[in-house]
Amino acid sequence: WVALTALLFVGAGSTAFMSITNATMLLNSDDEHRGRVMSLWSVSFAGTTPIGGPIVGAIAQHASPRWALAVGAVACGIAAFAAWAVAQRETSRRSGGVTLAQSETGSLGER
Repeated sequence: WVALTALLFVGAGSTAFMSITNATMLLNSDDEHRGRVMSLWSVSFAGTTPIGGPIVGAIAQHASPRWALAVGAVACGIAAFAAWAVAQRETSRRSGGVTLAQSETGSLGER
């Protein structure tokens, strides 16, 4: 019963995540670019599984499932860092050279 209850919450969270991200992507993109934005989102979210799945499966088969999980975690960390770096660059560009960290702490690092 615990697994079924957890499955219920994971499914609801997944559905909410997909709905919120799709709505956010559509609302924040220009009218003439919405189709392109959503196609890139679809390819990046669902289209990379056929590429990464066999790679992680081969690692799990030849090394161990722990190594496969570690490779997936490292790839996730690299992607998260890259997304953070892009967000910092965009924030800096839009605010005239002031990054998000500088705007929160002040220009001299003081609060």
